[in-house]
Amino acid sequence: MSDRIYRLSDVIQRTGVSRSTIYNWIKSNNFPAPRRLGKRLLVWSEADLESWLEAQLSPCELIKNDLQNTLEARGTSDEG
Repeated sequence: MSDRIYRLSDVIQRTGVSRSTIYNWIKSNNFPAPRRLGKRLLVWSEADLESWLEAQLSPCELIKNDLQNTLEARGTSDEG
């Protein structure tokens, strides 16, 4: 199984927060630390990022996301 890696720009897009917020969260141990690939390149593993994102969602949001995924898989929607 291959684990995709994300650069900072990808992490910013996935989380919707700024670079400084990500680094502040890392400093306070509230966000997964990146891995260093070379002297200047920092990356995050998909597994680490997904685990963090799932931990941030409330149980109600998880249920809503599961329902939405089920509806999309069936080709239906609860909107409208």
